[in-house]
Amino acid sequence: MLNLSIDEKIQLEEILTGYFEKLQKPSENLKALINISEVQIDIKTIDYNLPVKELVTNFYGLILKKPEDLESFLQYLQNKLDSDERLTIKGYIEKLKPKRSRIKQTPDHRLRMSKKRQQNHEIPTSKTGIRINNDIIVKYDLDELVYKFRKALDYQGVFAFNIREDYKILKNYIIKRILQELEEKTQREYRRPPIDIILNPDQSIESIDNYLQIYKNINKITDLLIDIPPLDVVLIIWTYNIIDKHKLNSMIDNFLQQIKTKCDGFLENKSQCLIILFANVNAKSYMQESISMEKSINDCITLDLPQKFDINKLCQWFRGLLQQSNTPEHEINMYLERLKSAPYDLLPIYNTLEGIIDELQAIN
Repeated sequence: MLNLSIDEKIQLEEILTGYFEKLQKPSENLKALINISEVQIDIKTIDYNLPVKELVTNFYGLILKKPEDLESFLQYLQNKLDSDERLTIKGYIEKLKPKRSRIKQTPDHRLRMSKKRQQNHEIPTSKTGIRINNDIIVKYDLDELVYKFRKALDYQGVFAFNIREDYKILKNYIIKRILQELEEKTQREYRRPPIDIILNPDQSIESIDNYLQIYKNINKITDLLIDIPPLDVVLIIWTYNIIDKHKLNSMIDNFLQQIKTKCDGFLENKSQCLIILFANVNAKSYMQESISMEKSINDCITLDLPQKFDINKLCQWFRGLLQQSNTPEHEINMYLERLKSAPYDLLPIYNTLEGIIDELQAIN
């Protein structure tokens, strides 16, 4: 149930309209916020060509339907507003939260989180025997990316990486694999969840402490580095190609230098890492040209992705999984034909694999 009065709903719509009217590309910014906040709305019903006021009204009618979606969206929006509006939004967020006691993390929270992830990810197939992981696709390929990441990553210090692709591929495939490889190499857990930051043209990331204080209820970035025992920390900086490339280069370089100055002393002799991932959405050739930070700390290393899957190798790998789950041969051939008929680019193949695995789990 949405715990906002009529007046509050009207005021919230006015705040949203005022914010997007100030932007040069409101529709692109709205798309970015929807992506990163992961609200569960049907984006196909949003007409991004509408004037700002109508665009906001269209979107607002969808987001009001689920308090949890509205709360998630406002969490990401609030830091972009001025102080008065930010306080108003924070009050709305508190009203939207379900009435439940907040459970503080105890020293064994890492063990409990590990068990929970294992329970969530391992789902038995309909056919018997083995269990298929929900994130099984994450384990496929990416050999060159993994090699480059693990080679650059050490067991202590600040490390910066640049990746670029479609949002869904980055979020559900690349970044998940990087996080797996981080734990695999260091043999320790990282602080969960990773800290997400959206970088927009009208925003500066030079004042990282101010951002974290307002947006994540974290006083300053070094507070992330004081867990006992130490936990590795992952910052994901989401960038979009609506930002001028020269401005973006300067912002990122300043940001990295600031992080180094603030955090080096806290990481010394602690066997702890701060990993920064610059996730560049839908910006392949653009970001390849604009991100070249050889002067930055430890270099900001670009992790290249394959442009296409090798469909023959992919089918061989997937056939093996299906055989182990005792899937009938005619069904295996049907699934493989679906893979072969899809365009071989990363996103279409990923979507096809995801759909097949969803079907296998649904039969359960």
